[in-house]
Amino acid sequence: GGTPDNYSTTCNSNTASNYVWFQYVVTGTQNTVTVTPGTLQNAAVVYDATGCSDGSIDFCNTGTGTSAVTIVQSNPVGTTVIIGVASANGVNGTFQLCITSGWPGQTGRR
Repeated sequence: GGTPDNYSTTCNSNTASNYVWFQYVVTGTQNTVTVTPGTLQNAAVVYDATGCSDGSIDFCNTGTGTSAVTIVQSNPVGTTVIIGVASANGVNGTFQLCITSGWPGQTGRR
């Protein structure tokens, strides 16, 4: 159910992307974000740990078709991270978002 927000990144030059935005607080220094598409095609995922006020995104990644997209970043515990998920071709679809925030070498999900 993303809506056009006229937001674009180097991962997605389409300015009419339908992003869905999420926020979480880091609980470990190693953070893995995985988006697994259901009906979503060509997923575009953005990861920002510096807040919206600076006008830039820290990292982005895209997938082809229904391939999963993963972003791995290190951030200090307590950092608020914003994640955006969209389709690189601007078409809404379903997906699963999984965030693992832990310590290097630690297994399990939080």
